[in-house]
Amino acid sequence: MTQGEIMQIKDRHSEELLRIPGVHGVAVGQDELVIVCELNKYPELADQLPKEIEGCPVKLVQGGPIYALRA
Repeated sequence: MTQGEIMQIKDRHSEELLRIPGVHGVAVGQDELVIVCELNKYPELADQLPKEIEGCPVKLVQGGPIYALRA
């Protein structure tokens, strides 16, 4: 699976993942070919998230909300 294919999978599923309370971000891994879900309540949310999506592994990381910086 290529990084481009994983990006397409992430794009198809980001909206549903971000609707789960506590999921603050969804991205494609930089060093690994995975979908990364950033959670504020890790590991409590781990059971609510899939281990893989369309054959692509999902990696869970702890983090807080993401805010855009003003230019």
